[in-house]
Amino acid sequence: MVVLMILISPNYLKIINPFQIFLLVMMGAGYSIFPIIYLYIAIKSDKSLRMNSLKVSAGSIFIALGLLFRFPNLTGYLGISSFLDTLIYYVNITAPISIMIGVFLIFSSYVGILKQ
Repeated sequence: MVVLMILISPNYLKIINPFQIFLLVMMGAGYSIFPIIYLYIAIKSDKSLRMNSLKVSAGSIFIALGLLFRFPNLTGYLGISSFLDTLIYYVNITAPISIMIGVFLIFSSYVGILKQ
């Protein structure tokens, strides 16, 4: 996934080609596989395991969004408009918070499993 994120940089996105669209689809599929597996476990399980698997799924979604919207991935878009600059600086603050929330959710669900 890191290789795909490096290949999909703002400088590379200025010319759209089919390979680039393929890379975007693969990156989205890679980020969504882990939460989908845990959602499937939540559907097929009972109460406590369902809650823990939903926590892990939500935590992995938070981590994926935090990694996707890191500041180095968005620096090429600075200077396009002042509104976009404001959003990018806002995401610069919220992306690490999103990663921390995701880690906390995953950790709390695994601690709940170990206590059972």
